[in-house]
Amino acid sequence: MYTTPLCISPPPRAPIHKLNGDVLLHLFMLLRDVEPLSIWAISRTCSRWRDLALQHSPLWSRIVIDTSVIRHLGSNYVSSWAELWIGRSGTQQGLDITIDLQDASLWQDDNPTWADIEVVLLSICRQAHRWRSFAYSLDNHIVKKKQPIGRGILTSLLAFLHSMPLLRTVHLGQGLHCRIRGLTPQYLHSFLSPEVAPQLHSLSLSNIIIDGTTSTSNVEQFCYEVRDERAEPARVLSALRAHPLMRKLHLSGWSAGLHTQFEHGRIVLERLTELHIPPTTCMAAVLSSLHMPNLTDLTLDARHTRGDDPVEERRGRQKSPYTSKFLHYLMFQPRTMSLITLTLHLPHHDVPWDSVLTFKSLEALRIVKPGNDRFWVTCLSDLWKLCKKSIQDDGWLGWSLPHLHSLILEETADYEQELREGWREVEIDITKAFKERLEAVDEDESQMVSLRIDIVGPNRKVEIRGGSVGRVVTGSIGRTFPKEGRK
Repeated sequence: MYTTPLCISPPPRAPIHKLNGDVLLHLFMLLRDVEPLSIWAISRTCSRWRDLALQHSPLWSRIVIDTSVIRHLGSNYVSSWAELWIGRSGTQQGLDITIDLQDASLWQDDNPTWADIEVVLLSICRQAHRWRSFAYSLDNHIVKKKQPIGRGILTSLLAFLHSMPLLRTVHLGQGLHCRIRGLTPQYLHSFLSPEVAPQLHSLSLSNIIIDGTTSTSNVEQFCYEVRDERAEPARVLSALRAHPLMRKLHLSGWSAGLHTQFEHGRIVLERLTELHIPPTTCMAAVLSSLHMPNLTDLTLDARHTRGDDPVEERRGRQKSPYTSKFLHYLMFQPRTMSLITLTLHLPHHDVPWDSVLTFKSLEALRIVKPGNDRFWVTCLSDLWKLCKKSIQDDGWLGWSLPHLHSLILEETADYEQELREGWREVEIDITKAFKERLEAVDEDESQMVSLRIDIVGPNRKVEIRGGSVGRVVTGSIGRTFPKEGRK
């Protein structure tokens, strides 16, 4: 009997192992941006990858301390691996810091204590001169025992946070009833100022009170969320008054503190061009105190209003006084007629067409509705003022919104129901309804601009352009309807 010697060939090497160090580092950087824990996984894969990871400090410049990271690296050694992470980032590289303990109340074991937070924060704050971005969110159930700020800790913070020259983005948020004296986001906010952080560009605050003693007036993008049912419009106005130079403002949240009387002066936001705001009664009171002469982009977002807000109690009625009230405040402001873009997220609320049509300078209108909204059944009757000529404010027959060049009707699946029936009818009816206006451009009407209509769904899109041409796009399939002859 003859035997053949058994030859065992080495396992094939994966293609990634053949890449040179520069390419691997580029891939590692991309992975680090997707998942912060990936740099730890990379450093534990093999000796070659570990050496590359440890030699390239920018890979460690994004430091994240949240539930997933703590569970992976160990809740009993947070300060140890946080120090190690900081050490591996080098001494010169800019840092992006995220401390997200907002869901700590959901942890089954080992909720972090104030001692844990103090050690980690002091380590992080020691590198404040390297911060590019800083995000800190705190749960209101995180503290087992209230502890005041010690004199030694305060002295250290004053030394660490006196200069943040690279800082451009900050997010601070805390729980609804987090009023504890300690290293809370509210307390750290008090260290921000144009002198300390001269490059600060974007600031996002959630449930942070601004009492006028601090100012970050150099901020250009400002987000402010109210998550306190006792909050009053005056709290929001105080926050806005501290940021007079902002260009973009995003307000969100809910509050029932409307009926309390408050004294305020009119706030002029001269540079503000973009505003995103929920149409709630509290925010309506805020808006009535603002003067925004250069506002060009407005978004009304009612997707997250609470059911016990007065505007929600009117659901099902024929009119939407809350949105009309919002636009009413803008209509009578000097120079506010330059509004160019209007976006309406109004699930199950009527669109305030009479107010919308008042903004003659409007160039883009986007209406976003869930699939089961009655808007999709009645949209033709709602849009008729845009489809046909009508008597205008000057008494002459003309087109409403003559500068409008983009109309987007967007269906979302937010309510787990999609507009499945009647989609074809909607697109055909709108194409026919707007035929006269679409063809008016070809008649050389000097004051008319070409109107583009897009009907957008979760997995489909209809594009209606000049004449009566429509294009339906579903996935990768497109269909073009021929242009009809003019009558």
